[in-house]
Amino acid sequence: MTTNFLIALMFVTILTFGIAGLLTYLADRILDATWSSLRSKRFQWITLILLIHLNFFWHSIMIMAIDQWTFAGFLYMILGPVILFFAANYLLSHARSQPENDSIGRRFYFFFAILEAWVIGAHPVLEQPMDTIVGLHGFLFLLSMLMCFNKSSWLESSFPLIAWANIVLILVLRGSGIFG
Repeated sequence: MTTNFLIALMFVTILTFGIAGLLTYLADRILDATWSSLRSKRFQWITLILLIHLNFFWHSIMIMAIDQWTFAGFLYMILGPVILFFAANYLLSHARSQPENDSIGRRFYFFFAILEAWVIGAHPVLEQPMDTIVGLHGFLFLLSMLMCFNKSSWLESSFPLIAWANIVLILVLRGSGIFG
């Protein structure tokens, strides 16, 4: 087995823990959901975080293409799914402990900003160009940092839609082979 395979395996294993938690939560909610609960900000964020987990698939493919790994590069790459796992776990524990409160909380936006910063930093580690996709992640990073200090309910209600549009655009650009 190559180092690339082992790093990709660890990367995907950590992602799998997050995906399992999100799918378990979603399955419970969808089975006894009302239309209004499926339109909530929390549901939008949970499904978006699930989509981001699936988007990390591209990173596992890029891991396989790296010729030489350093220990620092390995730690940095594993840090991404760990941050995503913490963001998902925070979101799910917040949803379970405060089911009536649809607010997400500043800590989640901080996790999201750290995640976006990690994605930007992963490009050089994965020997990828700093392209349009990095710019879209940079926009999400700045918006997430703004949300950490935000008091505007309009911005809080708009942010999931903006994040969804960005992540879907990133998936389309990557999936079509235009970038990344």
